Amino acid sequence: ETTTERRVVVPKSDIEERILKIWRDVLGVEQLGVTDNFFEVGGDSLLITEVLRRVNQWQQPSLKVAELFTYPTIQSLADAIRASADASRGPSSAARPC
Repeated sequence: ETTTERRVVVPKSDIEERILKIWRDVLGVEQLGVTDNFFEVGGDSLLITEVLRRVNQWQQPSLKVAELFTYPTIQSLADAIRASADASRGPSSAARPC
């Protein structure tokens, strides 16, 4: 019998840590890393709704179902959340002319 070892990549940010906790709770899988694909570790379209419900309790603007299909890893989803937050803030005050 052969076993395939999978490398678990740990979270590097608070956002990744929060998403990882949600995925562990929803999927019932303890050994998850930020590069694991949601659908390859047991996620499906029904579980997406629970993940989104929990993420959207602290994430604004709210994520849509399509975003989990577009960003199926914790790392890619966290990057998208950061980019969305940066875009919604607009240019920083330092970048504005006086």
